[in-house]
Amino acid sequence: MTGLPFLRPLGLTICAALLVTACERQGREDSAAGSFPILTPAAAAASPRINGARIFGSRPGSPFRFQVPATGKRPLEFTAENLPAGLTIDPASGLISGTLQKKGRTVVRLKAGNRLGAAEKTFTIVGGDKIALTPPMGWNSWNCWGSQVSEEKVRAAARAMVTSGLRDHGWSYVNIDDGWQSARGGPFQAIQPNAKFPRIGELADEVHGLGLKIGIYSTPWRVSSARYLGSTADGPDGGIDAPAGVKKFQFQVPELHSWLDGYRWLRPLAEWRRAKARKKFLRGLQSFGSVSFVRQMCGNGPPGVSII
Repeated sequence: MTGLPFLRPLGLTICAALLVTACERQGREDSAAGSFPILTPAAAAASPRINGARIFGSRPGSPFRFQVPATGKRPLEFTAENLPAGLTIDPASGLISGTLQKKGRTVVRLKAGNRLGAAEKTFTIVGGDKIALTPPMGWNSWNCWGSQVSEEKVRAAARAMVTSGLRDHGWSYVNIDDGWQSARGGPFQAIQPNAKFPRIGELADEVHGLGLKIGIYSTPWRVSSARYLGSTADGPDGGIDAPAGVKKFQFQVPELHSWLDGYRWLRPLAEWRRAKARKKFLRGLQSFGSVSFVRQMCGNGPPGVSII
């Protein structure tokens, strides 16, 4: 179809239809056989093996947490040669933690051993502003529980990440999606957890103690997709000034108006300045003080989830 561009959309449609048909046929066959593919790893060998990515990014000054993903009969003993200044490894758990002190790339030699042998792997730690150097892998509560998510369900998912072996193959993120929010309160008028999350701080501590990372949902809408409280407010008290009966989503961004907009021939310059200001604004959202986070993008709205 290279020489017939008008046929390309038709060709893509046919390919998509064939792919869907093949997937549906495979699904029916799997259903008839009573078997479905799952992510749970096969039983690992007793001898040590280090899995996961070969590179990890972190911002200097931010808390550093990386669980060395390794399989093999426990107990395993972990070591790491040439760790950057400010980082240490727990020999029993394989958790590398601390704080990077400067930017740069450091090649580290990871080792994991038990009475049956030892495994080694070259691992690069990158200190800089880009932190998601490989696709994040983990669990999100939305597709499983939707707005019915609760503290116990998240806790069970985190524990299952360990017992199923997923953590030892590089899965590391446990994400609380929409449904945890209550009213605002506290000294900063922050959104507080609802009754389904009575000990959310203890939950975060347990998830971190398992060598995992925990994330929580936030949205710039006034209300969330599940009709819980959103992050946008009309005043510093977190209140919303809306007429009675008005229930609609409203995404608010900085005004970024300019006097240049009043002159048609200067509007391209105004838009260029706006784009630059937006980029600076979004860059400022990439960290809260010294805490780095990865944004998980929502497919039908603005960025929704922060993973820290």
